[in-house]
Amino acid sequence: MSGGLGFLSSLDLRCGLGLLRLSTEGRPTEPDAIAVIHHALDRGIRLLDTADVYCLGEADLHYGERLARKAVDTWHGPREEIRIVTKAGLARPKGRWVPNGRPEHLRKAVDGSLQALGVEQLFALLLHANDPRTPFEDQLGTLAELQRAGKIAHLGLCNVSIAEVRQAQRHFSVSAIQNELSVIDRKSATEGVVALAADLQAPFLAFRVLGGHAKVDTILKNRAVAPIAARHKVTPHEAALVVVWEAGPHVVPLIGATKIERIDSCPRPRKPPPRWPHRLRPAVFGSFPRARAPAMNRRSYC
Repeated sequence: MSGGLGFLSSLDLRCGLGLLRLSTEGRPTEPDAIAVIHHALDRGIRLLDTADVYCLGEADLHYGERLARKAVDTWHGPREEIRIVTKAGLARPKGRWVPNGRPEHLRKAVDGSLQALGVEQLFALLLHANDPRTPFEDQLGTLAELQRAGKIAHLGLCNVSIAEVRQAQRHFSVSAIQNELSVIDRKSATEGVVALAADLQAPFLAFRVLGGHAKVDTILKNRAVAPIAARHKVTPHEAALVVVWEAGPHVVPLIGATKIERIDSCPRPRKPPPRWPHRLRPAVFGSFPRARAPAMNRRSYC
């Protein structure tokens, strides 16, 4: 499963765990959240996805990063195998989600993430969103500057178009792309972003793989997934997850869970689900186009 995973190639990844719902509105208690993360780690998940704004508001910034650190520090397994990917580029004034890519904001966010995670260098930082009020060149240049200063090992992008990735490449090596991808939202596949990630040998971190918390039940009625699930005697949610996973060896679905039971829907590393056909991608996504699509207007934050 390591082919095409770039800087994550040392890990055997089938899924990553997104900490958004463990850190934001309606979140469980910290002990319960840590129990969910521990269960994911026990099942072989080695990638934790968080952000400085995974929190309730400005007074709670970096909660998700502190949660990840506490969970890893208190886990009794091989902690050296775990990788934490975090993000910067949003703000949470009065609990809202607002892009903020001003250089001074990004510098402060990175320093806060270093402190919250208790490290001298961030393993991976993704620009959370392109702030339309700040020149994209300034945002990219600031991140490149922080990487040269040794504060960030690997840089990537979230919620982006092909044009934005190409622009970022002039400033730094794009090590990861994180966009929405599911049987409900196929834009990143049909418009070439998934293919571009493969060309760059960068992992594509797929979020909202089940459509997001508000749309998760829509999977039950999906015309592509329901027949596959029935034929192979799995749940529609399991079928939808594996279809995304089958999108390519560089695609890593990020699952979100607030309860231990939800973690069990992610296939274990090294053990593909039984009775599964070799490739399901054509049945849902079709053939991926090459990376030449126009920019996308994407305002759905991970």
